[in-house]
Amino acid sequence: RLPCIESPNCADALELRGRWDAEVVAPQILQECPQDAALAQVVSEYDSITAKIRKLMDTIPAEDRVCSMNKAPRYTRYEAMLKVHELLNRGRRLDQRYWFSCVNLSYDYSEDFKCVELQEIEETIAIVLGFIAL
Repeated sequence: RLPCIESPNCADALELRGRWDAEVVAPQILQECPQDAALAQVVSEYDSITAKIRKLMDTIPAEDRVCSMNKAPRYTRYEAMLKVHELLNRGRRLDQRYWFSCVNLSYDYSEDFKCVELQEIEETIAIVLGFIAL
């Protein structure tokens, strides 16, 4: 049995997609189109909010949240992620290298137990390896 520690810092597919857009795709697009002031502005906003969050994360235990997902700075970061995503996909055909795909696997566990069975992790690994083998 492994103890469960919720990962509020980068736990779900939307968070990963938002980070992919703002931290990987947008900088590449800005290298190709440095005149895109709107994208540059929103990426700067995202970077500034993310820096604040990282600074706050350095002061708290890993299992604690910086704040509720519905409050600043997390909520404003999600808003910035959405703006980046919208600008990247507005009238622009992204190269396949920049597409994002993710599988969000959930373990079948009760949060009341505060742990995950190793067998569940092994089953999940088998699912992923089976998918990769396709």
